[in-house]
This record gives sequence, C-alpha cells and structure tokens, in this order.
Amino acid sequence: VNPVTAGESRWTFKHPEVTNITGKVSDLDRFDAQFFKVHYRQANSMDPMSRKLLELAISHKTT
Repeated sequence: VNPVTAGESRWTFKHPEVTNITGKVSDLDRFDAQFFKVHYRQANSMDPMSRKLLELAISHKTT
C-alpha cells in the first residue's frame, strides 16, 4: 500500500497515539524529464522525492 496515493478510508485509526491528520503529495507521476534533460528510463526509476526536489529547486531559482 502506498501511503501517498492510498485513499483516506485506509488511514482511519482510532488510537490516541496515531495522528488523524495526513498529508499527500499530488502529481507525483508528472515530471518533465525533457526539461531537466533526464532520460525517460532514469526519470521513471527516480525516487519521487528527488523529482519533486528538482522541480522545487528550479521554481525557486526562477522566482
């Protein structure tokens, strides 16, 4: 089960030590490999966090 894309109903625990708030990252499957000059095979095997880091770094550089 992937906690990023799993539905909300999966994470309804009624336990005092488990948080009832979740955060999800949208559009993890979307990545412009051509823009970053990354081969599509490498882009498909990259960790989603690495792809998001590249996107955030370039967005901060351009602002």
